[in-house]
Amino acid sequence: MPSRIFRAVAASALALLLAAPSVARGQTLSPEQKKQVEDIVRQYLLKNPEVLVEAINNLRTKEEAEEAKGVGDAIAKRRDEIERDPASPVGGNAKGDVTLVEFFDYRCGYCKRVHDTVQNVLKSDGNIRFVYKEFPVLGPESMFAARAAIAAFKLAPDKYVALHNRLMALSARAVNEDSVMNEVKAVGLKPEAVRQKMQDPSVLKDIERTQELAEALRIRGTPSFVVGDMLIPGATDEESLKQAIAAARAKKKS
Repeated sequence: MPSRIFRAVAASALALLLAAPSVARGQTLSPEQKKQVEDIVRQYLLKNPEVLVEAINNLRTKEEAEEAKGVGDAIAKRRDEIERDPASPVGGNAKGDVTLVEFFDYRCGYCKRVHDTVQNVLKSDGNIRFVYKEFPVLGPESMFAARAAIAAFKLAPDKYVALHNRLMALSARAVNEDSVMNEVKAVGLKPEAVRQKMQDPSVLKDIERTQELAEALRIRGTPSFVVGDMLIPGATDEESLKQAIAAARAKKKS
């Protein structure tokens, strides 16, 4: 970051010099003169480091604003895929006035940590439509669990939420082929039927669509939430989640 800032400051100084009357008349700076300008800038920054700190902060603020705008534009453009994809299971209140979407991985410790938070918010509000996005990013066991959950949803949609909750209750290290199939059986499904359904090309295609959507939304890890026009990365706390939901609800009513 600092070297990038220095180059930007040096480039600005060179641009000012190149705009000077003598240069405007056709003269150009020699490589030696350009080097002298860079040395002057470097010495100035060393003597005045607060300028560098201010430049770094300004650049970071600008980049964050550009990132937020890009994410907001992507959410608006792909709203239906995010909130209304028939392949994505829905929990909470299916007729809720606000939709909360979570991208998660069954082997993600942070997803497991925030699971109770999400459940508390859904129970305390009662008017939230919750969309599940299977987003396995932590290896083969994660992919197996996601495929099993999607297969279960396709076979028996009413069993999905119970299976999801049970898989989230497992420790991250405990998520493997055997434990996943044990939970499949515990919710009343036949492991053999789920294994067979897992081979359906549509199961992997659903995951690939979610992965592509996550990339478009610049989601870089799990858990990640989308509510209204906002992307919330990481295991947020209950109050922050409630505030984001309230903001989305207020905007929807305005």
